[in-house]
Amino acid sequence: MLQKLQARLARAFRPGKRKGVSVLIGALILVGLWMLSPVQAIQSLASLSDPDKLATLDERGANARVNKIVFWLWDARAKGIAPEKAIRWAQSLNRTKEPRASLVKESLLKNLQIADELLLFTPGNRERLRRGQAAKIARGPYAGQSVEIDHIVPYSLAPEIGNELANLEMLPQTVNRQKSNHITTRQLVHAQRLFDAGLMKQESMQRVRAATEKSALQDEKVRPFLLQQLAPPPPVYIFAMMLSPNTEHLISVAPSIKRAKS
Repeated sequence: MLQKLQARLARAFRPGKRKGVSVLIGALILVGLWMLSPVQAIQSLASLSDPDKLATLDERGANARVNKIVFWLWDARAKGIAPEKAIRWAQSLNRTKEPRASLVKESLLKNLQIADELLLFTPGNRERLRRGQAAKIARGPYAGQSVEIDHIVPYSLAPEIGNELANLEMLPQTVNRQKSNHITTRQLVHAQRLFDAGLMKQESMQRVRAATEKSALQDEKVRPFLLQQLAPPPPVYIFAMMLSPNTEHLISVAPSIKRAKS
């Protein structure tokens, strides 16, 4: 790319090529304005979140897109466009319809919030996200870990929403691995919303309900331990709850939280 530009510059600045110079300068100005405007971000968001394109992806094919979308939401915000507005414009371009549009918008804004909390917008991370790669957490108890894309409703229970943006969420690597297929009320409520929107099948919803009942029985066994270890809950516990209601994960972090308080 650089070699081609150098060759064009050399040809443009040869004697008698004033017109070529003007055209080239004009083109460079247009490219600069394009890079500085939010138009590129909006168009990228529209392409990455296009439901028709998402439907053609292989298993977990949308994971990299979530990283890219978070980058372009940051880019739009940095150029003065509110993320909510950027998503709305992008959905107008790719014709995402309700109720999916609202669910996707909510999910993307949540991922942007998580990225802010975990300080994922360092210069190095921005480049990783732009390429669809996992960012490195730069703040908090999970600093240094990679961020993975989690299925809020597990893929094993509802494979038809494996690439549904409304079902994908950024999580620290440790939290995601410990969460596994554990189902809580949060996942059940989310699954019901996806089902009501016509994005989940009836049999998948039934599997989620059964898994929720099984997980609830397991949670009853560990709730007294959690209440003893975490009262009142410190901010880091609240953030852990926001990221993952998985009780096994909370048990693993509870002792370190208690030591930090004493």
